[in-house]
Amino acid sequence: MAPPNPSKNGSKKQKGFTDLCNNFVEACAEMNLDSQDAVSELITQLRSSSENQQGLSDSDMVAIKVVNLLLPAVSVIATKIVSSSTDTQNVKIEKIRLGVRIHSYEIDKQNQYSRRENLRITGIGETEHEDVFNKFKELCNAMNVNIEKK
Repeated sequence: MAPPNPSKNGSKKQKGFTDLCNNFVEACAEMNLDSQDAVSELITQLRSSSENQQGLSDSDMVAIKVVNLLLPAVSVIATKIVSSSTDTQNVKIEKIRLGVRIHSYEIDKQNQYSRRENLRITGIGETEHEDVFNKFKELCNAMNVNIEKK
């Protein structure tokens, strides 16, 4: 990296394109990634750091102008990349949701199949350690239905 150019009197350091690049690196490092529009924040920071750069060489001024012209294009490209990535992720999420829905349906079918020979009787009180079969047998006897435990 080249050191900044000294000014005409040699006592002050002159800001140049290298400093602008350093500002860019610092702005990227400090950028809030949770922000809705991080690229716009970065563009604003870079434009403000490149404004009022007096005493720059012509080549540095041209470089700064080129960077300022390219910043909106960078924003558009970044937005398209993020949008494309988001679309891809949304498709994957929908495929996963569909798979979960299908598997949930299949699990429900298996649970129903496993209960195909079960009988649910409501309205009869049940206590702990009670022999449910004897209670059921009493109910069947009351309806004149013979039942065996097997």
